[in-house]
Amino acid sequence: MSSYVDKLDITQNQLRSLHKQFKEILDEKVRTALPKSSEDDQVNQEIQLQLDQFLMEALEMAGDSMNVLDAGKGTTVKSIIQEVQKEYMEPFDVELNEKVRQLYQEWEDETVKVSKLRREAPQAAVSEYASREKELFDEIDSRIERARTRSTASQPDTTVSQDQESEAYWAQIAEQFKSVLTSLANTNEQIPDHVLKQKRLRVLLDLIEKEVNT
Repeated sequence: MSSYVDKLDITQNQLRSLHKQFKEILDEKVRTALPKSSEDDQVNQEIQLQLDQFLMEALEMAGDSMNVLDAGKGTTVKSIIQEVQKEYMEPFDVELNEKVRQLYQEWEDETVKVSKLRREAPQAAVSEYASREKELFDEIDSRIERARTRSTASQPDTTVSQDQESEAYWAQIAEQFKSVLTSLANTNEQIPDHVLKQKRLRVLLDLIEKEVNT
């Protein structure tokens, strides 16, 4: 026993071993009492930190009744316990800091993407709108030109003989004219679809521009 009254002689290794045993008991209690979860569970991490803090404070209080035989000058029970705690805390802190760094980097990357979209989306929408509009008018012009060509080809040649005024000739002209009307009707039916697409593009563009300006 120590020459100090009511104090227990103990070495640094024994104190470290005592801390390790208590910590293993607490860790096992945590694993048994708490539901299994991922390593990122903030609740479990907070509980673990609180228990580690409790263990350190408990051993520090018990240190008043201990005499560390091989403690150097200025070495106390508290300093030894803090040193032991670092063996458990530092790897955790390094891992946590790395996760925080990765999350922060992801956040920065997403911020850059959002800024780029806010800057480029209106221009992209305008380009898409202009491209679709040009396709629409080109298609309409093409259909009108084909209909006009068919109409011109259906005109009677004044140099041909009078027998072209026969019933068969006029039946052919009527069929060609019907074909022209059908083509024009088809074109007319498709125009609303293109107009609807055009309106949708315009609405999309307005929404994007409104979002950017707010």
